[in-house]
Amino acid sequence: MDCNKKCNGCHSDEIISREYNISPSSNNKKDDGIRDFVEIEMRSWNIQYYVNPNNIKLNPDDMVIIEVERGQDIGKVLHTSIKGKELDNQYEQGKIMNIIRNATENDITNLDELKARESLAKAKFMESLPKYPFELKLLDTIYQYDGNKVTFF
Repeated sequence: MDCNKKCNGCHSDEIISREYNISPSSNNKKDDGIRDFVEIEMRSWNIQYYVNPNNIKLNPDDMVIIEVERGQDIGKVLHTSIKGKELDNQYEQGKIMNIIRNATENDITNLDELKARESLAKAKFMESLPKYPFELKLLDTIYQYDGNKVTFF
């Protein structure tokens, strides 16, 4: 990997490998020098790309627990082997996170609890609307899987 700094040996491959807790030789790069990425659909229908540093066996439609900016979330695997130089660049900049593990039956069951919390959050949001002089339309309410964040759409 080349960086634009003239520091003569920052060993950025090693730094990235330590940051993501993977060895430099197992960073999912294939023979063509480009990593494989996994395409994940979030509960908010947003599509994100992740790496699979532990080589977890994944299939389309599998539910997985993934790293997100403020904790962990759950998503559905869409494609297991996406390649692209732009994705590779984003990974090197630390913008693409890891798949932690396959979701368990317990994780899937916990989604029902989240849906109940989402209903409560939606009701509170709707109660607070008359206090404001502008019009808002709430489309959906989604909690991050670990409960650290709620998003109103």
